[in-house]
Amino acid sequence: MKKKEIKKFSFDIKIVDIVLKSFCIENVISDLDSKLFVFEFTINFNIDPNTKLITLDLLTKVFADKSKETFLAKMESQGIFEVINLDKIMEEHNGVPNMILINFAGVMVSTTRGFMRLKSEGTIINGAIMPFVDPNSFFKD
Repeated sequence: MKKKEIKKFSFDIKIVDIVLKSFCIENVISDLDSKLFVFEFTINFNIDPNTKLITLDLLTKVFADKSKETFLAKMESQGIFEVINLDKIMEEHNGVPNMILINFAGVMVSTTRGFMRLKSEGTIINGAIMPFVDPNSFFKD
């Protein structure tokens, strides 16, 4: 079995901003069991080599249960990261390595979990704690 060679590199980053863009409750239903809530995630990346910024938009949807028939709420969050040596990395790797995006996705999911906890207090989705999400899952076909 042939081993895959991993090219090491370093990257200098700065978190420019992480914001909660929107949060809304769609359906007001009583007697919900937060243990049955199901979360769905969609992440989009924008890479701007000129400004050395990578922007991640994370959409999180909450459903009443695994059937996903009852949509309860959604939250949109955004993270902007500056990669000081982005041009060099893109040149050496013919683009942005997934490892960088995976790290940023992990930061966004964790931060969004905090946003969700704070914004859901006193609402029908109170107690809806986002599960741990493997950031690698955003990169699987």
